[in-house]
Amino acid sequence: MTRNYLVRLIRRFRATGARIILAGMVADDRHGDAYKRAFDGLYPSLAATYALPFYPYFLEGAANDPAYTQLGGLHPNADGVRAIVMRFTPLVEQTLDGMGARVQHVLH
Repeated sequence: MTRNYLVRLIRRFRATGARIILAGMVADDRHGDAYKRAFDGLYPSLAATYALPFYPYFLEGAANDPAYTQLGGLHPNADGVRAIVMRFTPLVEQTLDGMGARVQHVLH
């Protein structure tokens, strides 16, 4: 089901001429190995199929770190968002550069 929704979104955005960067997620271990393998392969597969710039794990640098997450450890806090943005920014800038856009490097 997740794959179908993502494919529909990719196709809809592409139809408008939008440029897409796919930011992936990974599954936790609660649902078993088979589910985790299938889910973890979903985003790289879509990125390859649709030739999308790909950031493998959206929460990289924040997930499971109490300094960067809200109570419960699942969602990033303000510092976690900053860490995510700092890691994600180079791919956004690279993608914009590849489009011929003039990029102002403001986060470095």
